[in-house]
Amino acid sequence: PSTRHDVDSFYEGKMRDTCRAWSVFMDGDLVCVAGVAITRNLMLAFCKIKPDLEVSKITVWRHALPIWESMKALGYSSLYAIADPEIPRAPKFLERLGFQHVESNDHGEIFRWEQPFQ
Repeated sequence: PSTRHDVDSFYEGKMRDTCRAWSVFMDGDLVCVAGVAITRNLMLAFCKIKPDLEVSKITVWRHALPIWESMKALGYSSLYAIADPEIPRAPKFLERLGFQHVESNDHGEIFRWEQPFQ
């Protein structure tokens, strides 16, 4: 899990919503913060990776999957995400996690994940 300090330092104090987050450290350096923000009655999944981080897609996936499993275990019925337009593979990554594209609007490409019925 992330501390509020992790989130504030990584998002430069811009994350104002209540959130549950996880941090990824490599060699003691904070390189990623991901989680769920509760904003306007929506659960918005977020993930920010250090821009200059040079790692393989496999390394990103290896670190993302346990965080994603933890997020799903929180029991939310649905989560939304906005694909980062500066990351060309962001939509494909969200789809691989199980998100489906629902619309394009002023905020960008919007995706939704729904908890499967058990």
